[in-house]
Amino acid sequence: ELVEDSKASTVLEVVGKGHVKLREIEMNSPVKQVYNCFVKSKDVRKDALYVLTCDDKITRFKVSELLDESISDESLTKELIYENKDENADTEDIGDIETFTVRLGMVCFVMRDADDCFVVMDKI
Repeated sequence: ELVEDSKASTVLEVVGKGHVKLREIEMNSPVKQVYNCFVKSKDVRKDALYVLTCDDKITRFKVSELLDESISDESLTKELIYENKDENADTEDIGDIETFTVRLGMVCFVMRDADDCFVVMDKI
């Protein structure tokens, strides 16, 4: 209801050690899910943070840049990985991505009320 009434926050808050706020990034739509690939295990670590917004866009940021306060928000590497480009899609269809995960260079997501799993290749 907050999203439909345009009352939900569209800010991605980035926090560091001790939950200290490092930056706030304005997104075009409220943040629905965040997936951090910058994990402790160096064998599988990727310099990537994925953000799903309520307008069904998945965007990738570099974690090392997000944590570096000397880099301005405007200079951050921000890559759009997925968006629904169907011009005939109803506004009711926006927000249909339920959840996503990232594995082996693939962004996998499922849509609400669908049995299919969708895959977008993203080699980083």
